[in-house]
Amino acid sequence: MSETDSKVASELKSGGYIVIKKRPCKITSIEMDSNGDYLINANDIFITGKQYKTTAEAEEEVEVPKIAKTDYRLLYIDEEDFLVFEDTTGSEKSDVKLPEGSLGDKIREEVDANNDLIVTTTKALGEEVASSMKLAPKT
Repeated sequence: MSETDSKVASELKSGGYIVIKKRPCKITSIEMDSNGDYLINANDIFITGKQYKTTAEAEEEVEVPKIAKTDYRLLYIDEEDFLVFEDTTGSEKSDVKLPEGSLGDKIREEVDANNDLIVTTTKALGEEVASSMKLAPKT
C-alpha cells in the first residue's frame, strides 16, 4: 500500500499536507506567483522547526502523505527509552521512542507518578512518533 496520494497543486490548502524532499510536511502558506505557479511553504511534521519551500504548477500532481493518528495505552518505558504500548490485539508494540522535549518530559513524569496514559502517535512515510498524551480514563 502506498504511503502517499497524488493531488493537483491547485487543490492544496494551508493547513494541509505535502511531501517535500521525501519528508511529510504541513503547509503553512501557499501563494501564487506572477507566472501562475504556487509557492508552497511547509514545516516538517516530525522535525520541529524544519521548514521547506517548493514550487508547483497549478495542474502539477504533487505527493501528499497519508497521515495516521492512533491512540495506544502506554504500558511502560523500556530501558532504551522506547514506549511500550498495548496495541488493538493486546500485543505489545515497542517501536516508538520517547520524544525529546516537553512531551517526553511530561510522559515520563506521569509514568513516574504511576498514572495510566493514552499516547497518540502520528505515522507518515514509515516514521511514527508520539505526538500527544492524555490520562487514561479510570476503569
